[in-house]
Amino acid sequence: MDFLEIDKLSAFYGKAEALHEVSLSVKQGEIIAIVGANGAGKSTFLDSIMGLTKTEGDIRLEGKSLIGNSTPKIVQSGVYMTIYWLVLLLLGMILTIILRLWRIYSQD
Repeated sequence: MDFLEIDKLSAFYGKAEALHEVSLSVKQGEIIAIVGANGAGKSTFLDSIMGLTKTEGDIRLEGKSLIGNSTPKIVQSGVYMTIYWLVLLLLGMILTIILRLWRIYSQD
């Protein structure tokens, strides 16, 4: 049994199909990368795994289907996207730098 199995996943924005029958399997401990051009569907693919888009197909984590689960429940299962945490961290760092610069230059 694979750790994560995605079988014929299609994702939709309204009636528009953004992904068409994507399949993927990931073994325990395996590291993968999702690579593609802008607009290829990388973010939509990850959003679909997280339950953020309307989907068809099946997503199984350790043999249990995630389809129909809410995003918080999927996160509780141990699935989350680290990219959003990195973006929040970077935004926090940028804001800190801007505030420090503002303090330095506003003292003059």
